[in-house]
Amino acid sequence: MRLLPWWIGLFALIVRLLYLFESYANPFRTHLNLDLKYYHQWAETILGGQPFGPDVFMQAPLYPYVVAGCYALTGPDPLAPLWLQAVLGALTALLGARIAGQFWGRPAMLATGLLLALYKPGIFYTGVLLVPVVAACLLALAFTFARRHPLLGGIVTGLTGLAHPVLLPGALVMTAGTAILGYPSPSSGRRAALGDRSPSSARPRAWRRPLLLVLLGTLLAIAPATIHNWIYSGRFVAVSANAGINLYIGNGPDANGFYTSPFGLRAERDLLGIGEASYQAGRDLSVVESSRFWIARTLETIHENPGRATSLYLRKVYFTLFGFEIPQVESFDFEKRYSFLLRIPFLPNWLLLIALGGFALVFLRRSPVAWVWSAGTILTVLLIAVFFATGRFRLPLHVPLALLAGGGIAALIAHLRGGVLVTQEGPGASGAVPAGRTASLARLTPAPLPAALAVAAALLLLLAPGWFQVQKEVTFAQYHYRLGVIAEEAGRADEAMEEYATTLRIDPKIARAAVNLGILHARQGRLERAQPLLERGVDLDPRSAIGFLSLGQIHQIRGDLDRATQLYGRAWEADTSYVRALESLAVATYLRGRIAAAESLAVELVRREEPDAPLARRCVFLLNRITERRNHGLSLWSHRELAEADLAFAVGDLQRAKAGYRAALKEAPGDRVALLEMGRCAALAGESEEAARLFARYREAGGPMELLPR
Repeated sequence: MRLLPWWIGLFALIVRLLYLFESYANPFRTHLNLDLKYYHQWAETILGGQPFGPDVFMQAPLYPYVVAGCYALTGPDPLAPLWLQAVLGALTALLGARIAGQFWGRPAMLATGLLLALYKPGIFYTGVLLVPVVAACLLALAFTFARRHPLLGGIVTGLTGLAHPVLLPGALVMTAGTAILGYPSPSSGRRAALGDRSPSSARPRAWRRPLLLVLLGTLLAIAPATIHNWIYSGRFVAVSANAGINLYIGNGPDANGFYTSPFGLRAERDLLGIGEASYQAGRDLSVVESSRFWIARTLETIHENPGRATSLYLRKVYFTLFGFEIPQVESFDFEKRYSFLLRIPFLPNWLLLIALGGFALVFLRRSPVAWVWSAGTILTVLLIAVFFATGRFRLPLHVPLALLAGGGIAALIAHLRGGVLVTQEGPGASGAVPAGRTASLARLTPAPLPAALAVAAALLLLLAPGWFQVQKEVTFAQYHYRLGVIAEEAGRADEAMEEYATTLRIDPKIARAAVNLGILHARQGRLERAQPLLERGVDLDPRSAIGFLSLGQIHQIRGDLDRATQLYGRAWEADTSYVRALESLAVATYLRGRIAAAESLAVELVRREEPDAPLARRCVFLLNRITERRNHGLSLWSHRELAEADLAFAVGDLQRAKAGYRAALKEAPGDRVALLEMGRCAALAGESEEAARLFARYREAGGPMELLPR
């Protein structure tokens, strides 16, 4: 009996290590995106000398410290924490088996342990640089400590909140309930038997001490994060300041129940929407101010249409419960193509666990702990639905569901054998008691079996994904897009184009795929194919700065400088942090002869970039030349050929610059600016005789002598 949980833990560890080895070809392990990339960078920041960061915690802080601990031992390898997660997943199965054994006996121990060891989403998240596996292990550890050490149980519950804040209220209910039901009675000094329904007077105020200890432990664990946030912001932020943007994503005008990026949000660069909030507010906002901005926007949306908000909330509750593993930055259903283990059909999934949990709740209706775990699970589901439904948010709930399922299976076995399920004080356990025998242990008389089976069957039917016609393949579009990004970064342009095209075939509304595919066509000279793709991309996403920029470049190549300038302006309006758009706008404005406007744009760019930065070179050159020509009475702009020559000179393309100045001199042989600049080009190229001849012509044309080299 005592060794069985360890064997289950070892089995769970082998399963997870096997998964990590056999799915090594999964490219998303090392190509980090959004939250995964954020955790990786945060861990590097911790090890780089900023252990607490420069601001309030923008996301739950525990997991980055776990990742940083791994990196301290192995270096910044994003695969290293996955091996730790395999151990933690195995520990979750071990602890779950022990808890089930303490409550329900050996059959429950075996059933719960196997459900946790083989739960497919739990195996999958072992290989993802995200928090759910750690949070699930902490939840199991909190239940383990709760019965004998409520203070430790509370501390671990608080750590669960630091890992995954939305779990905290439900975890607190479950941990406190588990502690109260198993804490020693002051009158007897013995632990109250689970299911003991004796009058409360027999155990006077026995519930107060464990409850207070759990609450105290939880507060002690969360306090450091709250104090840190207060020091850096002067405002109360319990754990992290990302509630606002998550609330808006789940309830804003574009919300549909899943994760959908709101209009204007560039999550790959602005994960918490701080930049977008500042853009909409018209001023720079702090992290906390940004979160409050999004909360206010959410409340405005709800107030404008409360009926839609209510319907949306109920939809999210259903989606949180139903069988499909809803993706966000990870997709169980897409990434299982890299794993044979995840494609095995009969391994337990969410739908099975929730059906077994419903069965157990009805079958063991007289079990207080079953109701405690069910209440915590339901509360967590309701809180998740406040934001948006996704598979990873609910992953830790497989721990209480597996415990319930184990109890239900043990009760069913006892019933089929003609006995009733009983519980034992302390860490021991018992199985079924044959009919007619008495026991000093608490008996749990099950409900009628048909009723429990009917509830399980109803849950299976109600929560089957097909009812709402959720097409898994539609969610695959984002992952084909990510494969395209991976291929493009690796220099495999043809493969990237194929993935982007696949993305658009699945979901024609993904603007980034259209823009990226258009850019790749443009790089290969297929402008006739690139232009409609880019136009489609900016129509879908009018905030796509790179889309407008690329479209402007096509128009500039085709000679339509006016249209190009308009598009560069749209790019800059769409994203005022996109300095490349500002540089292109300044250059195009200069080519059109609008010197004052070009000078103003160039000044703005130099203010944002270091003067010696590659992107600032042309603007710094233009500013110097404009100032020089204005101060010495030279023409600031004569015609486009000379302006194009200036831009070539700015980037060191002397041959092209000389050709441009030569063309300018054919139009106006005495153009002093063209003579001076062409002479400078010749001098830099080491053509001293040509430079001397051009400088002589410049002097003859009446050019200021002080500009000539000495």
